[in-house]
Amino acid sequence: MKKFKTSLLLSLVILLLVSTSLSAAETNLKSVKIGITPYAFAMMFPVIHTLGIDNEIGIDFDIYDFSSSAGTFLTLIRGDIDIVNEDMSAHIGKIKNAPEIKTFGTNNMFKGFILIGRKGVDKSYQEVLTELGDPEKAKEKILKSIKGRKFVAAPFFSGVISDALGQVGIKLEDIEYIKFADDEKAAAAFIGGVGDFYLGSLPQEIKMLNMPDNFVNMGGNTEIMGPASLYYGGFQTTEKYLKENYDTILRVCAAFYRGARYLQEAINNEDKNSLFIKLMVDNLNKRTAGNMSYEDMFNMEKNYEEIFTYKRAGEIVVNPDSKLYWKITGDYQMKTEISVGHLDKELDLFQYIVWDQTYKDLSQREDLVEFIEKPLTSLK
Repeated sequence: MKKFKTSLLLSLVILLLVSTSLSAAETNLKSVKIGITPYAFAMMFPVIHTLGIDNEIGIDFDIYDFSSSAGTFLTLIRGDIDIVNEDMSAHIGKIKNAPEIKTFGTNNMFKGFILIGRKGVDKSYQEVLTELGDPEKAKEKILKSIKGRKFVAAPFFSGVISDALGQVGIKLEDIEYIKFADDEKAAAAFIGGVGDFYLGSLPQEIKMLNMPDNFVNMGGNTEIMGPASLYYGGFQTTEKYLKENYDTILRVCAAFYRGARYLQEAINNEDKNSLFIKLMVDNLNKRTAGNMSYEDMFNMEKNYEEIFTYKRAGEIVVNPDSKLYWKITGDYQMKTEISVGHLDKELDLFQYIVWDQTYKDLSQREDLVEFIEKPLTSLK
């Protein structure tokens, strides 16, 4: 009996020690307040958190939702959040009013800008191409058809729209630009009958293209849009947070890149029912009140945007020898922002877009690279 009591006491002590150890481990996690907008690539953050990938590397994502990117930089500057997701081009357009913001990481290349027209009024890109038999002539005809008509979109797409129209000598003043605060409001208005054309976020465009009796695809990035339509998604923080929490910043990048490997594995294996994809869909639908299917998300990530793995980012985004090096499109978009009045002059983008240095520093952290590249485990 005495032996039994001793064993029981020993077991309780061990259990208490384990419990104390776990509590300590949990409290040692560095909390990171991350603001996200309702786009597919931003769902990487809540999914990574749900799967515990962030905790594995010593950080803990605290997710804050924003309906649009309109006020995210102000919230960031106030210190209410630590990091936010935002496109590089949108950051460039806001540098004048928010010089303390830094883009420190890259997460995706958006390839899904699609001009949406109304069925029975305009023809699809494929119809125009079939008629004319020449891609350049098809592009010219479609873009010229926009002049004098009503374009529905959020304000921050003005650079992309202006650049597309400029290919055929049309200026932004030559159209009626009906601006809404965010993509969802613009899409809702367009679906409700406002305007002639829509351009915006992919979830909204997919929703419209799933209504072929009402809307038509008049062409996308590779067909009718100009160079400014090459959008890189990024992570932003303040200069102060970057300096004071640099190790945390590198860990955030590591967690994201490891999560991206799970997504890429699903795409490579044609696994439309991957748990990672399911979680992305569930998170996005919850935030947009949408009904995107797992197949829709799979097709979107396969065809319309690329969420970067660590290796892929190194190959194209932060590689000066790449045709898709961020600085090439960044300089182009800076000139576009100057042309529409968002910037007064050309800037040294390396002062604001610090991807190259952050990626280099991450690459020199053997512990973080090992974490990113270690074998993937089964998701549960």
